[in-house]
Amino acid sequence: MRNKLINITYDYTNSTNLSFAEVEEAIKAGVENIHTTCLNFFDFAVLELGYDVIVVKKNLDSIILEDLLDSSTNVYTEKEIRRAHNVSKMLIAGAFKFKEL
Repeated sequence: MRNKLINITYDYTNSTNLSFAEVEEAIKAGVENIHTTCLNFFDFAVLELGYDVIVVKKNLDSIILEDLLDSSTNVYTEKEIRRAHNVSKMLIAGAFKFKEL
């Protein structure tokens, strides 16, 4: 896992969540731990910026973005996931199964 993290809360919000614009600014500033509800950041391009992304439900089940690329750690789908996939849309469509953290 990378040193920096974007934590996306999927089915709840909290007082530390940032808006889309605030997340973009936090990334530019190199903030290490970012919290948001914006699923736009569940994207492989974010990995290139040095961040990993975790989507977490209120029951603490989660999906770790980087794990989708490795068949040995991808427990979220039986499909082979490539960087070309629009994983944000796939997440919204229910293509991934959340797993216990």
